[in-house]
Amino acid sequence: MFVVLKAFEHTTSYDETISGYMRRQFTSNGERSVPLRYGTNPHQKSDAELYAVEEEMPIKVLNGAPGYINILDALNGWQLVQELSEATGLPAAASFKHVSPAGAAIGLPLNESEAQSCMVADLPLDTRKPSLAAAYARARVTHTYHSAKQAKHDGFIKARSRGREVSDGIVAPSYEPAALSLLAKKKNGNYCVLKVNPNYVPTETEERTVFGLKLRQKRNNAVINATTFINVVGKHNNSERGEITE
Repeated sequence: MFVVLKAFEHTTSYDETISGYMRRQFTSNGERSVPLRYGTNPHQKSDAELYAVEEEMPIKVLNGAPGYINILDALNGWQLVQELSEATGLPAAASFKHVSPAGAAIGLPLNESEAQSCMVADLPLDTRKPSLAAAYARARVTHTYHSAKQAKHDGFIKARSRGREVSDGIVAPSYEPAALSLLAKKKNGNYCVLKVNPNYVPTETEERTVFGLKLRQKRNNAVINATTFINVVGKHNNSERGEITE
C-alpha cells in the first residue's frame, strides 16, 4: 500500500505542476490567477501568484500590483471586517500592517472631540448615524501608519480621509467612482486597490505549506454574535447592548 500511496502522491505533484503552468500561461483577467509583484521579500519574484482552484477568483485588482504580504493583509482584514459587521449589524473597517491587525472598529458616529482625536474634524461626517467613514477613522487612529485597509464599501468622504494617510492598499466589495479615482492617484498611481466578492464562501478546509511540509485544518468559522456574551464569567454577566458592541 505504501507503494500505491507514493504513486498517487507523485501523480498529484505532476498534475499540480502542469496545472500551475497552464494557469499562468493561459488564464487572464484574474479569472484563476493574480500575478504578484513579489513574495514575502522583494527577491522572491519567481512564480509569485495568488490563485484559485476549480472556482472563480474572488479578488480583482482594480489598480496597482499587490505583493504577497498585501494579499495576506487584504484577505485576513476582509474576514475581520465581515465578522465585525455581521456580529454588530454596523459598518466596519480594519487596518492591517505586516499580517497583524493594527486597528479595527465599527462606525459609531463621532462626536466633536472624537473627530478631533481621529484627525477628521475637517470632513463632513454624519454625526447622527453610523457610517463607514467613522469606522475607518476609528480604526485608523489606533495606529498612525497602516499597511492595508479594509471596509465594506469605499465612499468619497472616506477616500478623502485615506488619501492623506500612509498606506499600501485597500480591499472592499465596491467603490464609488470618485473614491476609486482618488485612491488610484496615491503612490504615483501605484496604490493597490482590490475588489472582493462579498458573497464568496471559502472551503471548509484550509492548507498551507511551511518548510516544505503541509499543514491542514478546518477553517475557523465560529460565529460571534450577541449570544456569545450571555454567559460571561464574573460577577457582572448580564452585558448590555452597548457593552457588547464595545
